[in-house]
Amino acid sequence: MSKDKTPVRASCGFEILPTEIFNPQAKFDYLLVFAGLMPAALMAPPETRDYLQRMHAQGTPLVGIDTGVMLLAQLGLLDARECAMHFHHKTDLEENFPAVRPVLDQPFIDLGDVITCPGGARALDLILHLIGKHCGKARAQKAIRQLMIDPKHISNTSAHMPYANLTDCGDWRVEKAVALMEGHVSTPLQVSELAGLMGISTRNLTRAFHEQAGESPAVVFRNIRLASSHWLLLNTNRSIAQIAYECGFADSAHFNRWFHKTYSLPPNEFRQSRKRLGQIDS
Repeated sequence: MSKDKTPVRASCGFEILPTEIFNPQAKFDYLLVFAGLMPAALMAPPETRDYLQRMHAQGTPLVGIDTGVMLLAQLGLLDARECAMHFHHKTDLEENFPAVRPVLDQPFIDLGDVITCPGGARALDLILHLIGKHCGKARAQKAIRQLMIDPKHISNTSAHMPYANLTDCGDWRVEKAVALMEGHVSTPLQVSELAGLMGISTRNLTRAFHEQAGESPAVVFRNIRLASSHWLLLNTNRSIAQIAYECGFADSAHFNRWFHKTYSLPPNEFRQSRKRLGQIDS
């Protein structure tokens, strides 16, 4: 989009033809912001800056990619907040916007109204995060396969997908079972039910998981559900009881016990500690 449909020249010299003009009545799930090389990233036309400010005020989340983060910082949207920044631009950010806190070891930071991503391969992590957030984690796993992404190239900080490697492990039994698990986080299936849906024996399925994951299917399924609860604690304001229910635990006490054992803190203390660290908006 642009103020008019005149071609926009990228920093590499490639011309991009806008298909839309700035429309303050338009509705978007997200607006992605790219800004080119420095210092040109800070020289966006006033019409562009005004439009982004207006859409943000109306509730449209803005996504800064690479130096697009610099433009969002220029708009004052990252003051006293963390942003996922490419290491190459850390000094530029600190010199121009000392109120912003750059983070170099995260593939993205989703603050709700603003999302930042350092770009490059880390954009894949952001893509999968947004697919999982809006379409479910099973769809995100499917996207990994459809896009032929090697799971080991996906950042380990995607904690809500702890068994991404099993979706392409070469054993169809494990791959299919993990996909079923991802699709039944809130309504967990017994191992015998999983095996039945796949037309194999429980013993056969259990053996396959021990060979590929070194763990039983029941343990893998529980860890997938716990990882989902971890993500919900970081990214939503849902109550502990709601999260326990949505992740298939019998009650809050059962959920609290397993979460504490896995993440070393009870769910409520974990959420409070992340708020203090600025990883969750209060």
